[in-house]
Amino acid sequence: MLCLIFHRYQLKDGDMRGLLDERGRILGRVNVVDALVLVIIIGLLVFAVSRSGIWADATSKTPVSVTLSLQNVRNDIAKSIEKSWRTGTVLSSQGSSLGTVKSIKVTKAIEENMTPEGQVNTFASSLNSDVTVVIAGSGLVSRDSVSIGGVSIMIGDTLVTQGAKASAQATVVDVSWGAEAGK
Repeated sequence: MLCLIFHRYQLKDGDMRGLLDERGRILGRVNVVDALVLVIIIGLLVFAVSRSGIWADATSKTPVSVTLSLQNVRNDIAKSIEKSWRTGTVLSSQGSSLGTVKSIKVTKAIEENMTPEGQVNTFASSLNSDVTVVIAGSGLVSRDSVSIGGVSIMIGDTLVTQGAKASAQATVVDVSWGAEAGK
């Protein structure tokens, strides 16, 4: 039916040849089915690329602040991290720089135990500490994530980080960028 509709169409300038020939080609060159498939594929590619954020400005880096939490770290290791990371650069396990240390806070880890009466007691641990590290760097920000040094970072991610003389597994608890990162 599509062929009949287009076959009746006459070209301008007195050319009486139809838009579609007897083999279903447009102007005798391109098959209609091939042209439709090509248009659908191009449409799907444009849709996928526009939704993925690839067209975002990937050349400009934005200031990024990442807060890492190391929980239940032995006190001696926490002191070593606090001392050696104070002015250093923090690297990911792949060796790319995540940024420089902005601040480190070491607090006593909180432990809980159950009393015979069913009550929960909390107390500061004498063996373990929690370490919070804030890293300032620059990264690429897309609609869904932040990438620093080629590492995509989202809240809840677990990163193996390396500083001067110490390596630790940390959880990302906050990510901010732009004006918020400078605070």
